[in-house]
Amino acid sequence: MIFKTPELMPRISIKALMLSNLAFWGFAVAGVIITTILGLTGAGLMALHNATTTSIDHVMSSPMLIGSWLIVGGVLAPLLGGYTAARIAPREKLLNGALSTSLWLVFAACCDIWGPANTDIPQWLDIASSYWVPLPAMAGAYLCQWCAMPSAVVAQA
Repeated sequence: MIFKTPELMPRISIKALMLSNLAFWGFAVAGVIITTILGLTGAGLMALHNATTTSIDHVMSSPMLIGSWLIVGGVLAPLLGGYTAARIAPREKLLNGALSTSLWLVFAACCDIWGPANTDIPQWLDIASSYWVPLPAMAGAYLCQWCAMPSAVVAQA
């Protein structure tokens, strides 16, 4: 009879890793599409009421639209991915939550290495918006752990 000790068991749940990355990407893509449609619809309605027309380039580079993309893709999607990973993973929920954005980190690193050198986004904003996503993902995992605590433990905290 072979007994497995906790030290030999894997700490990373492959199922949680795959499904949380899928939840992250699904929410991020859907959110960016929805915010883009809403931004362009608003710009179209404003152009109807004004004598001048609003160009698509002006709307696509507006701080409001870029800010909504950063909120959806940089805060809400990782939060959902981390929460999903923590719900699925049997242990090490914060680690699995942080790894729920691993595919994004690989994508961001590849874009930084082989992507275009000249973009309109400042370098500090590109780095900040690309590599900080594990923090909201860990917050989502922590939120899942906090919601799973009994009420008496939460009341004492």
